[in-house]
Amino acid sequence: MKIKASITISRDSNDIINVRIEDRASHIEFARMEFTPHDFMMALIGLSSVDAQSAEVIGLDAVGKRKVTETRSIVYPGKSYDDRDKMRAWLIENGKEEGWIVHPHLGSQRSISTVTGKTTLNYSVYRYEEISDTQGEKNV
Repeated sequence: MKIKASITISRDSNDIINVRIEDRASHIEFARMEFTPHDFMMALIGLSSVDAQSAEVIGLDAVGKRKVTETRSIVYPGKSYDDRDKMRAWLIENGKEEGWIVHPHLGSQRSISTVTGKTTLNYSVYRYEEISDTQGEKNV
């Protein structure tokens, strides 16, 4: 399968070179590798099969698919001043919808609203869908 992807190369405060690869359609960062500066430079100047300090592959089931996100609102039975972790846990359990994954981030200003004594949680759900040629996009 061919996909559109992006690569990010960065250095952390411990002088470890981090290489990350992201699928553009799903926005999944599916490959992560760490190198010493020496090993990374050896790979750049042509040494083949350089070992990474660590490597991780994740989210391969969604690579090549399109991430679809929708917003939702739900009335929370608790108080608007409840602990956000408590609200998140309640949202994860009560915001479930078949075929969707709840994104329980409640950190923005509009995530929690109170009108006439009712507390509403505003959140998003997402899923990954196959990309078909009829949708006007091809993975190339």
